[in-house]
Amino acid sequence: MLRTLACLVCVACPAFAAAADGDVDPTLGGGQVTLARPPDFPTAPTPTGDVLGLADGAYLWIMANQDSTVWIGRTLHDGGADATFGSDGSGRVTLSDCIGFRATFLADDGAGGAFAWTGACLAHVEPDGSLEVGFGGVPLFGSDYTIVDFARDASGRFVFAATTGRTWDVLRYEADGATPDATFGSAGHVQIEIPATNNLRGINALAVRDDGRIVAAGWRGNDHGPNLVVAELTESGELDPAWNGGAVVDLDAPSGQPGIEATSLAIDADGSVVVGGFEASGVVGCCILVTRLDTSGTIAGDFGLREFDLGNTSLGSFFEGRDAVAIRRDGSILFATTAFPVSTDHRTQFALLKTDPNGLLDATFGDGGWRGYTIDDPDNAGQTGDYDQLHAIAVDDASALVFGRMFFEDNSNGRDYVSMVRATFAPPDRIFAGGFDD
Repeated sequence: MLRTLACLVCVACPAFAAAADGDVDPTLGGGQVTLARPPDFPTAPTPTGDVLGLADGAYLWIMANQDSTVWIGRTLHDGGADATFGSDGSGRVTLSDCIGFRATFLADDGAGGAFAWTGACLAHVEPDGSLEVGFGGVPLFGSDYTIVDFARDASGRFVFAATTGRTWDVLRYEADGATPDATFGSAGHVQIEIPATNNLRGINALAVRDDGRIVAAGWRGNDHGPNLVVAELTESGELDPAWNGGAVVDLDAPSGQPGIEATSLAIDADGSVVVGGFEASGVVGCCILVTRLDTSGTIAGDFGLREFDLGNTSLGSFFEGRDAVAIRRDGSILFATTAFPVSTDHRTQFALLKTDPNGLLDATFGDGGWRGYTIDDPDNAGQTGDYDQLHAIAVDDASALVFGRMFFEDNSNGRDYVSMVRATFAPPDRIFAGGFDD
C-alpha cells in the first residue's frame, strides 16, 4: 500500500548530498526503527498495516495486533516517538473497540490527522491521537469479505476494495464513515464481473481519480495461470466506457511465464496508471512486473510489460506479493516488496526497485536499480532467521520510508516488531540537497 508525501518543512530535513540514491538514512533512528509488539505470536500471519507521510516530516502508521488491539503511532522524522501523540507518552494510541485482526489502512485528512480503517470500522484520528467523537464506529463488513485496499476520494467518501477469493467487490461509504453511498452501484456496492476459467479471481489494489472514477487491479484464473486484470469504474460504479471500450484490461502472461498478477497501482499526474505485480504460478516467484496503462486503458507507448528477474542478485528470485508502487515527482517509479535473498545471512529483506518513467531500471539507484534492506536484531540477543515483511511505503522527493513488521524464526524472545527503514534520494534538481523542495 502506497502513501505519498508531497512536501516537507525544510527545517526538519537533513542534508543528503553525500548519500547515494538508495542508501539507508542514518538520521532515522540510526538506520532503523523497531517497536516491540505484544508478545508470543512472532510467526503468526499478520495482516498488512499502513504508513502515511505528513507535511511536517513525521509519519502516522497503523497495525493490527493479535491480542485484539490496533496500534496507531506517530513517529517523528528522526525516528523518535512523538510523545505528544496519545496520552501515555509512547507516541501511539491503542484501539480495542470496533477493530479486527485484518488489514488496516490510513487516509490523510489534510490537517495532520488521518482516517483509519481499523479492520472493522472507520475512525478519525486527530493530530493529537484522540478520536473524533461521533465519526464512524459502525462495523461495516461481515467475515465473508477480505478488505485489500482503501482510499478516500476528493468528496470525502471512503472506497474499499474487497474480495471473497471468487469476486471483485468495490464498496463506497459516505463521509460520515458509516452510511453506504446510495449513489454508487447497489446501495454502495459494486461487484465487477471478471470471467475466470476456474471461477477464482481477486482484487488486490485500488486508487481513486480526482473526478471520482475508481481504478482497481488484481487477477483472474486462467487455464495456464492467473491473468493480470485492471478495471476502471465511473463515479457511479459502472465500467468506464472510456477505459478499454468499457471492458476490463485482461493481460496474458508473457511467453514462457505461467501467469501474472497485479498487486499494486498508482495514478500518475498525466492520468496514466502504473501497475506493479509479479509472475505467479501458484507459488510466487521469478519476476517483478511493472507496466503503464494510458488513460484509455492501453499499454502506454513502448513501455510494455517490464519483467525484472532478480534471481542472480542478492535479492533472490522469490517474492511474497505484499507490494507497493509509487511514482515520484520526477516521474521515476518505485516498487517495494518483500524479497527472499539467496546469498546473504538474512532470511528476508525489504526491497526497493527503481525505474525511470519508461520502466527501465535506474542504474544509479542502489545496486544497479534495486536495493535490499535488512532489520538488525533490536535486542542484540543473537536472534536468527529474521523475517522482514513489507506492508507499505511513504515517498517524497528525498526519501522512501519502508514500513512493515519483522520477527525471528528462532522465537528466542517471543517478540514481533513494527519496523521501519528509510532510503535516501537526492532531490530532483540537486539544488535542494540541504533540504526538501517545498
